[in-house]
Parts: sequence; structure tokens; C-alpha cells
Amino acid sequence: MADNTDILLDDTFDLIIENGDFKLGDAWVQDIELILTLSKGELKSDPLLGPDLIQAINAKERNVRIEQRVKVNLERDGKQVSNIKIDNGNIIIIP
Repeated sequence: MADNTDILLDDTFDLIIENGDFKLGDAWVQDIELILTLSKGELKSDPLLGPDLIQAINAKERNVRIEQRVKVNLERDGKQVSNIKIDNGNIIIIP
């Protein structure tokens, strides 16, 4: 897996500051969480990135289609995942 060191965010996506500086650490999970919250057009650097999960849920898409949306968008950002599964409304991603 590639080096995923980046500035870390807390649960509300605010910067974590320690000893007057940004906290660094493995941001792989954080990156995935951010991607999953995106809708297409929200990210200026890549307007096509975003699985539009709210739209998919409101349209009552099948889990297989939502899993495909997630996989395509994670791969678009360079994330390598071996399996994506939806279980009881939770998205489970296995690197």
C-alpha cells in the first residue's frame, strides 16, 4: 500500500492540532470517508469524483450498484481495495 501520511482531521472533519502544529498520520480511512461524502461537482480538482450516495439511497438503488459506485470512485482517486460490501446499511471496505 502507498504512503498515506497526511494531515489528520477529527470526526467533524476539522484539523487536528497538537503542540501548535498539524497532526500527521495514516489518512487512508479518512480519505475514503471524505470521498464517500462527495457528490459529483463538489471537488474542484476532480469534478467527476463523488459516488453521489445520497442520490443512490434516495433512488433506492440496489446494494450491488452502490458498491460499484463506491469502487469506481475509490479507484478514480487511486485507492486499491479488494472488496466492498454493504451490510445493514454499512459500507465495508477491505484493502
